[in-house]
Amino acid sequence: MKRITDMGLVVCVVLLVCLLLSPAPASAECAWVLWIKERYSLLNVGKVRPEESEKWEIQTASKEKEQCEQIKQRVWESIAREYTDLTKYKGLDDVKKVPYEGIYRSFKSTQDGAGGAWSTTLLCLPDIVDPRK
Repeated sequence: MKRITDMGLVVCVVLLVCLLLSPAPASAECAWVLWIKERYSLLNVGKVRPEESEKWEIQTASKEKEQCEQIKQRVWESIAREYTDLTKYKGLDDVKKVPYEGIYRSFKSTQDGAGGAWSTTLLCLPDIVDPRK
């Protein structure tokens, strides 16, 4: 009888160790990340190609896509409000606002012929997607 009890104890210990060492089940949920892309382009006279730079930044993360989209709308509205009066910005020629997606600005050419563009794009993407790649 003692042998059966000892064997049962060994089995219980082995099962417990297996349970503790097994990986936790993966969750099907993913987070949603609000990315902001800033892109600059400057064209100077005498240069064939414009000088360009692009930068991606994470603004915030949310558990659900709907939350991310709501935050994206608020961020877009905040940025768009800055460009209601274009006379505040010297050299700013035009601003195009694509609701809740992006804001695109162009700069007038200066006396030396330089002009340019600056865009801000907002994207909600699953956390497994990195737009920089």
